Amino acid sequence: MKLDEALGYIHRAIDLCVEKKVQKSLDLFYEDCGYILFLKGDCQAAERYFLRSIELYEQFDTYWLRSIAESSLAMIYAAGDSRDRALEHFRKAEVFSQKEMAQEELAVLEQARCVLKEAGIL
Repeated sequence: MKLDEALGYIHRAIDLCVEKKVQKSLDLFYEDCGYILFLKGDCQAAERYFLRSIELYEQFDTYWLRSIAESSLAMIYAAGDSRDRALEHFRKAEVFSQKEMAQEELAVLEQARCVLKEAGIL
């Protein structure tokens, strides 16, 4: 849980991708950065990175770890009383989590499910 150290590495990776004009890896780096910021409690910055990652996921038609971004956005929006947006991202997280069935994706999805149930969204 060395979040600040991890954030430094992720920012460096993002900077390298931007500098070298490498777009493909940015989807995962933005998602990772968003998740680290989410874990640190900086939901506003996390939201921006998650939305950037989703733009790239859609551009490249990829989905690896996308459900983490979608689940996290669902929790951010649920906390901010954006019920419709929370539900929309949760439903997308459910779909994308089933593609690879990665344990980390399923764990974050379950966390989002609990948050949305507590908020009366599910």
